[in-house]
Amino acid sequence: MRLISVAATALLFAQPASAQSIFDLVKQLRPGTSANAARQNGPTVSLATITSKQTAAIDGFLNTPLQDGVTAADRAAAAPLVRQVVATLSCARDSAALNSLNRQHLFPRTFKPPFYNEYIPMQNLSYHDNNTCLDVLRLTDWTKPANNTLKFAAHYISPQSGEAKRQTFELQKASDGQWMIRDIGMGLH
Repeated sequence: MRLISVAATALLFAQPASAQSIFDLVKQLRPGTSANAARQNGPTVSLATITSKQTAAIDGFLNTPLQDGVTAADRAAAAPLVRQVVATLSCARDSAALNSLNRQHLFPRTFKPPFYNEYIPMQNLSYHDNNTCLDVLRLTDWTKPANNTLKFAAHYISPQSGEAKRQTFELQKASDGQWMIRDIGMGLH
């Protein structure tokens, strides 16, 4: 997987940026793959598959009691989005995986590899098998910076190597009552 990342970076800078996309990179890295097939398989390229055990762990952390009742109520209301965001980032191989979250983002943008990869916890882990998702070790630091905002941290760990990352998230309740992603912090050690 590291070789593919290096090759993708080299291909990206070897060609004009306007003609480049993730699907073109996939096509070049896998000769025989049509651009259309690469578009259809895009999310598979960017995401590993989460296991039921990993999903159950996230659900368990979302059911852990919180002392502050208001924060607990907002966490319960935002739980489907929290689950989706944390699971996506635990399985993301590159920043293109973040594009799947744009419909839930207050400020959608296009994430193109290799840029924005600092937001991907799996990046820069030397010994993790990128074909598997990171385990979520815990969800912590639940706070409310504003009445309509919820902030928390996810702690990820590689089940193979034990390498770990911590990442912060900020969600905001929109005027229609829907919880949206306000900010995704960088995946830090």
